[in-house]
Amino acid sequence: MIAGILRFCEHLHSTKLFRAAYPKVAECPFSSLHKFQLSIHKDTNNYIAIVKGAPEVVLDFCNRIMMSDGDSREMTLDDLEACRKACTDLGYLGERVLAYCDYDLPGDYFSNC
Repeated sequence: MIAGILRFCEHLHSTKLFRAAYPKVAECPFSSLHKFQLSIHKDTNNYIAIVKGAPEVVLDFCNRIMMSDGDSREMTLDDLEACRKACTDLGYLGERVLAYCDYDLPGDYFSNC
């Protein structure tokens, strides 16, 4: 499954370069209770939180959506409904579906943690 995720991400940016540029500094492992996994990565001056897990949980964290060209925009209710429908449809087909989101954390606030 991890290999498939990496191959999918490669069309947006090199995962090898991404890992080198954003080293992992903390991680909360997947929990079947919460249905997501969280990792914190160091950026040049900030941190980035990355969440992956069940779409019905992760989508609740989101207010933006990434388009197929890699750009993002505000997520509308129609986008949210389309995402939920696509996840449900894929689930009925027996496909495993994961959702991802990220959030920039200000370095000046989190650097003393």
